[in-house]
Amino acid sequence: MCWATHTSSPSDSKRYDLIQNGCRAPVLAGDAANSIEILKNYNSTEVQFKFKSFTWTNVSIPMQAIYIHCMVSVCDININSTCNQHTCVAPIGRRRRDVSENYKGDHLVSSGPLYFKKPNPCAFNNGGCYGYCNDINGFAKCSCPFGSTLGADQVTCMSEQLLKNKNIIKIVICVVCLLGRVFLDKKHKR
Repeated sequence: MCWATHTSSPSDSKRYDLIQNGCRAPVLAGDAANSIEILKNYNSTEVQFKFKSFTWTNVSIPMQAIYIHCMVSVCDININSTCNQHTCVAPIGRRRRDVSENYKGDHLVSSGPLYFKKPNPCAFNNGGCYGYCNDINGFAKCSCPFGSTLGADQVTCMSEQLLKNKNIIKIVICVVCLLGRVFLDKKHKR
């Protein structure tokens, strides 16, 4: 039996079952069917399994740690070769475990904490930024190279020279409009 907790305590009430009775634990609603896979068990001196990472609900981001706990049964294959004869079938109620002379007892093994890094938001499409993309607490924050300023959309970079030129164009347009107004006023006074 293996399970995950968000603290180092194997008896923590917030837990996620991974392996039950030597087989993959039943998949919870919302989990992918292949979220837990047993790679080696019963036919080896080691057990290997993998699971898709997950986050705990109602646990803050800095506390998102995963501890793995397994209750392992040690079996001496030299005494009884039935130790490695096990198949996983769909559970139909509780199964009776054969406790024979080859059984050496249960032992708790724990490992952790495991931390899973969030993906870098700048890794795909430069985070949508036209200049530089900076990962700030898991969010893309755009910035621009020297000589540029971040646009109103917070993703495009505008050359400061272009901004000056736009301001000059606006001033020229305003002057032309004022001159036009003055010209029209003089024309109407005649």
